[in-house]
Amino acid sequence: MLLAALLAMLCLGAPAGLAAGTSAPRQLGPFGKGGDRYWLWQAHGKPKAVVVFLHGLDTHELTPANHVPWIEHLVRKGDAVVYPRYERQPGTFGALRHTLVAVNAGLARLHRPKVPLVVVGYSRGGRLAVEFAAVAAAIRVVPKAVMSIFPSRLNPVEEEVVDLHGVSPATRIMLVVGQEDSRDGARELLGRLAQAGFPANRLQAVLVHSRGTFHADHFSALRTGPEVRRQLWAPLDRLVAKAH
Repeated sequence: MLLAALLAMLCLGAPAGLAAGTSAPRQLGPFGKGGDRYWLWQAHGKPKAVVVFLHGLDTHELTPANHVPWIEHLVRKGDAVVYPRYERQPGTFGALRHTLVAVNAGLARLHRPKVPLVVVGYSRGGRLAVEFAAVAAAIRVVPKAVMSIFPSRLNPVEEEVVDLHGVSPATRIMLVVGQEDSRDGARELLGRLAQAGFPANRLQAVLVHSRGTFHADHFSALRTGPEVRRQLWAPLDRLVAKAH
């Protein structure tokens, strides 16, 4: 019943280098090595939340360059951001282990502020964001919310299969699909969450619509135009605000 209901919804529509400086968001790092590498942005003053940003499957995603405008928007809203590299090369094993190491190190560098942790992921990172929520207790954190954007399907030949029973029922999960995105990872995630008994009232399905010259395809999340800000950035802002 959970899967059917949500599918229906889808069919509808500090340490050195961390001192406060100028008002413009400042990218810090990279810190760490190899797959444990991460980048960091610190909000001015105490952050309202810490946002973990998990990238997609592509060589160009191994640095934050594709997502800097969105990350800087989050920082201007008062959030600190951690961007884990989580792999040496795209698609390799160990992504969650590297993510745990990077997030734990990033939180330590931020002096572990007592604020909500929110995870946002795109494509492969969209699926990993939910899987990270299932294992985050290993570093003594429980994400308050997860935004999974255009999640990709799991390839068990190349990646670990994660038991989603570990996702806390207190975590709010937003699954986002694009009107012109042919990938079916959200449906797969819904099935896995249903099998794990995740409560339906903690799940939200969002459909990103194509409008005018804006096409809600798989790569639309990499853009920065008005529709991206309205249909992707604004929902994340609201999700973070609810987590406070």
